[in-house]
Amino acid sequence: MVNYVDWDVKTITAGDYSVEFDIMKKTYDRWKRRYFDERNPMSENAQFKLYLQNELEARVNGMPDMGYDEKKTGDGTLRIA
Repeated sequence: MVNYVDWDVKTITAGDYSVEFDIMKKTYDRWKRRYFDERNPMSENAQFKLYLQNELEARVNGMPDMGYDEKKTGDGTLRIA
């Protein structure tokens, strides 16, 4: 059992996580007024997803390191798929 748990923890991937959150209509409407570009070939949904991705990455990466990771890997920058 211990070997299995150790293997399982070492094989965690991005697919093991998902986050769901509600967005108020006024928040979406504000994004649309400020950032949506009708000339952009990306759809409205794709533009909004990219905006959220960039915003979340910037905010999370701006937080201080709490020291919970045992070993640093990569450059330490969080990226959201």
